[in-house]
Amino acid sequence: MSSPSKKTRTAERLSAASNRSTEKVRSDELDALKQKYADFTTRFAPFKLALKSYHQSLINLEHNRSELLEQIEALSQGTPLFDTAARGNQVIVAAPTWAKTYASKKDLSYCGMERQMSALNQQYITQFEEYCLEYLNEWEIVVSTRIKTSIDKSMELRKTYDHYKDKVEKLEDIETKTTDKGKQLNQKAKDKLTRNQTKLTTAKEEYDKVITCRVECLCVWLCF
Repeated sequence: MSSPSKKTRTAERLSAASNRSTEKVRSDELDALKQKYADFTTRFAPFKLALKSYHQSLINLEHNRSELLEQIEALSQGTPLFDTAARGNQVIVAAPTWAKTYASKKDLSYCGMERQMSALNQQYITQFEEYCLEYLNEWEIVVSTRIKTSIDKSMELRKTYDHYKDKVEKLEDIETKTTDKGKQLNQKAKDKLTRNQTKLTTAKEEYDKVITCRVECLCVWLCF
């Protein structure tokens, strides 16, 4: 497991993909992107389940294989079948090489052949767990967290922007109605309008910066 101070494989790839990306997300695309990701996560759940089930089936295969080979050895013990069926029924620890030299291994019994296959499968199980299951869990944590953070931040900034936009529109409406009557806003009302216009400008700049920045989460996950 990666130490807290070290980036995970997914975090490193996500950062690299973000740096390469030149795609921009407009404000009007945000809802569509959020829905696209929601649809993806809906499909992701059964995929993850199927992957874990497949991994478990590989483990179950080894259990069933071992049980079968023990029964073959027990059945053929003391009979002419033993040499061809069960001789060499030993668990292989080292990496199997029989596939490369099959012509010279014709003297292997059925159990010996299965033990070779078992050794290969055990290697595959270990690699499948590391490069598929562990990476999948890592991907889900890193990417999902960054996407959620990105969405939450954009919604928070949008809420602030809408608040000041609505407030300024109301204050400007008051100013228009006042001037239409040939009057002027008092200094307190002018200051209030100016203050909220400044806040609106700041809120819009912050919101636009998040929405139109390089895609770090909502699109980059497609690269994985």
